[in-house]
Amino acid sequence: MQEIKRRGGRMSYVDVSNPIFKKNLTMICGWLPEMLAEMVRLYSEGKGSSMRDLAAALANDPVCQKKFGLSEKGYIYKLKQLLRACVLGMTAGKEWDGSVAVRGGVLLVGKQGELRCILLNNSEELVDFLYNNAKLDTPSTGRVKCAKIEEKGRRAFMRLGLQIRSRR
Repeated sequence: MQEIKRRGGRMSYVDVSNPIFKKNLTMICGWLPEMLAEMVRLYSEGKGSSMRDLAAALANDPVCQKKFGLSEKGYIYKLKQLLRACVLGMTAGKEWDGSVAVRGGVLLVGKQGELRCILLNNSEELVDFLYNNAKLDTPSTGRVKCAKIEEKGRRAFMRLGLQIRSRR
């Protein structure tokens, strides 16, 4: 993406390639697919990989301000909603109805093998933990078939991958 920018090209959001994932994302927020695309753009430009850095980058980016108009707290809220949905049952490959697939709590294992259980009735603690410990990463381009330029007519398209993982 940096080479495209260096050569004077520009990237713009077209759509989510997986219609099921798009439907699941729009259940959380109608413009979440486009917000995630902007987040991937900012990540690729070196503006950060942690949720905290990317929320700040989204809030300070003129393109995002024009499109979404959220404060940093607004982006934090949207990212926490996304992370909560992912941990409690939403996936990219199966249509999600908003129901929670996890009962009771979430068991977390640290680097040193320490265990931590966060009960679902303490939802704020859960989303704070997820937000503070998640980051964007680049998935394997071969496995998810992304980062290849495809030409259609006079336009070129590139499918970008999104992977969220633990910072630990």
